[in-house]
Amino acid sequence: QQKEALCLEAEALKDSSDWRLTGEAMKAMQARWKEIGSAGKAAEDKLWERFRAATNAFFERREGAFAGKRQDERENLVKKQELVGKVEALLYTSDGLAAAREAKDLQAQWKAIGHASREQADALWTRFRSACDKIFETASSDRERQQTEWHGRMKDAMTRKREQLASTRESIEHDEANLERWRATLSELRPGGKTSEIEASLDAKILDVINRIRAKNERVEELRATITDMEAKLRD
Repeated sequence: QQKEALCLEAEALKDSSDWRLTGEAMKAMQARWKEIGSAGKAAEDKLWERFRAATNAFFERREGAFAGKRQDERENLVKKQELVGKVEALLYTSDGLAAAREAKDLQAQWKAIGHASREQADALWTRFRSACDKIFETASSDRERQQTEWHGRMKDAMTRKREQLASTRESIEHDEANLERWRATLSELRPGGKTSEIEASLDAKILDVINRIRAKNERVEELRATITDMEAKLRD
C-alpha cells in the first residue's frame, strides 16, 4: 500500500515543470521507497516498474529542459561577447557623440539578450559597462567642447552682425546728409542757365538715394532681428 501510494504520487508529478521542488520531491520518494520493505516478488516488480517509469519520465524531461537552457546560455554568452567587442571598439572612434549613441543602442541589445552563465556573464558585464562609462565620459567632454566652440562662433558672428548694423546705419546717415544737402541746393536754385538740368540731376539722385535708404532700413531691421535671435540662443 505504501509503494502503491508512492507510485500514484510520482505519476501525478511526472509532468510537472517545477524542476527544483518536484525534483526534490522525487528524490525524497526514491529514498522512501528504499526504506519500505518488500511488497512481495509478484507485486514488487510491477510497482517498481510503475514507480521507475514515473520518476524517469520527470528526470528525463528535466534533463532535456536543462540541456536546452544550457544551450541557450551558451548562445547568449556568445552574443554578449560580440557586444563587448563592439563597444570596446567604439573606444577608438574619433566621434565621441556618435560613439555614445551607438553605445546606447548596444546597451538596449544587451538587455534584450537572455540569461548566460553567471560567472562568465558577470566578467563580460564588467568589461561592457566599463567601456560604456568611458565612451559616455568622452562624449560629455566632446559635448562641452563643442558647446564652448559654438558659443565662440556665435559671439563672433554676432559681433560681425553688430558691425554690419553700425556700418549700415552710418551709411544711412551719410545718405540722409546728402539728401539734406541736395534739397537745400534745390531750394536755392534761381531760374535761368542750367537750372533745369541741375534740378533734373538732383531729383534723380534724391530718388535713387531715397530708394537706397529704404533698402538699408530693411537691412537694419533684418540685422536687429538676427542679433536678437542670437542673443536669445546664447542665453539658453
